Amino acid sequence: ILTSTPMSVVPEISASAVLLSALAAFFIGMLWYSPVMFSKSWIKSAGLSEKDLKKGGNAAMIRSMVLGLLSYALMAFVLAHFVDYLQIDNAKEGAVLGFWVWLGFVGTTQLGSVLWEMKPLSYFLINTMYSLLVLVVMGAILGHWPI
Repeated sequence: ILTSTPMSVVPEISASAVLLSALAAFFIGMLWYSPVMFSKSWIKSAGLSEKDLKKGGNAAMIRSMVLGLLSYALMAFVLAHFVDYLQIDNAKEGAVLGFWVWLGFVGTTQLGSVLWEMKPLSYFLINTMYSLLVLVVMGAILGHWPI
């Protein structure tokens, strides 16, 4: 235990901070994987085509977007617990927490796409740098916002 003050097993988490973090991740992803940034490189490195991405039509895209937003909300909710447990109360410390979570859990597991799925390094770098950015931004938001 890092502190002598008792921690609640179920901390009070700000729904607003979680929602803002999830929306930030969602919109960063829209930009990151858009033609403005990395869509063409990602599509090529994933071994897909534009035609592959259009399979399923609008219904599949909407379903993916809703599920993606829900997964970001869950990620932010769990990260908010770390913020609370570590008693982080500013954006800088929250961003640093986001980096360590990325390094220890996300970056390492995403490396499997290169090691076991035979995806090119560029695929890993595009995806993992997005994850890093999202976790740092989420950590900053959650660290700054009163939990």
